[in-house]
Amino acid sequence: MGWVRATIAVTLLVACTTHPTPVNAPAGPSTRAAVPPARLERLRRAVNVTRWFWLPENGGSPAHFAGYLGAPELASLRQAGILAVRLVVAPKLLLRPDAPGTPKPEIQLLDAAIDRILAQDLGVVLDLQDDDKAAWETMPDYVAAMLSFWTALATRYRGRDPERLFFEILNEPRFEGRGNDWSAMQARFVTTLRGAAPSHTLIVTGSAWGGIDGLLALAPVADANVVYSFHFYEPFPFTHQGATWADPGLADLHGVPYPVTGAACEVAIARAKTEAARGTLRKYCSEGWSAETIRDRLTRVRDWAAHHHVHAWMGEFGAYCKDVDPNARVAWIRDTASAADALGIGWALWGYDDCFGLGRKREGERTLIDAPVAQALGLGFR
Repeated sequence: MGWVRATIAVTLLVACTTHPTPVNAPAGPSTRAAVPPARLERLRRAVNVTRWFWLPENGGSPAHFAGYLGAPELASLRQAGILAVRLVVAPKLLLRPDAPGTPKPEIQLLDAAIDRILAQDLGVVLDLQDDDKAAWETMPDYVAAMLSFWTALATRYRGRDPERLFFEILNEPRFEGRGNDWSAMQARFVTTLRGAAPSHTLIVTGSAWGGIDGLLALAPVADANVVYSFHFYEPFPFTHQGATWADPGLADLHGVPYPVTGAACEVAIARAKTEAARGTLRKYCSEGWSAETIRDRLTRVRDWAAHHHVHAWMGEFGAYCKDVDPNARVAWIRDTASAADALGIGWALWGYDDCFGLGRKREGERTLIDAPVAQALGLGFR
């Protein structure tokens, strides 16, 4: 697969002057995006790193944080065709509740990680993955603390190369049914962070867990140097089949077919162990998911971005590996990435070190990845 482009213009995530299809979204500021093309190119093909600063093994140790990804492995990512790393960070690792504007001393471990990634000519998207979603909606003091914390981070890192370091305000805000509240809160963060880091590109998102529908309902912020992220895990019964932490019914789903065909659906429904699972499968199969369906969904994002003269980025996509047919999983990942590529939308696979994506494992000194997934993405791991 891979990207072959004749000019830099078509490497943009979403070209500002094309596809002016109106989209039913709130009218926002008229500011046109002014993100340098080289930064958009960095976001064209990225991967999430999830186990370094978000879910460290055994709770994390100084040795873990200092040595999780070494320079040789990061270099192999760059050589394979990855252009940036979305570094997922749990605020609780670094936040002082009593002094949120002064991070814990462990911030030096994050400093070193960012510098190590940058040294391999990779971009870094610094993403706050705060699992306390409710606090953002119900606790103004907590939001104020997070604003102080983010301001401290932006101030600390504004000396790093703005062509390669991006600041993503919050991963998957919830705010279901309260999109306007999230928009106002996010705008406040954008204004404050812009003052702390005038040159860096900020990454924002919509409400409702950062999905497509939340983005389509979002009014763009009054800042030109911004990229708009969305996450794509559709259809959920396929990408999260067997998952025990999401909707209860997903744990009973196994071997969900993709693309949807009548014969494959009949087999899956017959094998389902519960009536709830059979009902979910019947509804899923009626939707007829295929490469065309995925492209139709992503086209809505492309059109929304073009309508608002901004740039969109698929900051997460992937499919859980536990109970899925491997060939179906590879097909879904290939179709999703291919559709994004064709529409000029950059992407970040979830994740390099996660079962949803490349599933990176260590065997002695050797790194093992899911080769069919890598091939589906056009990556050249050796």
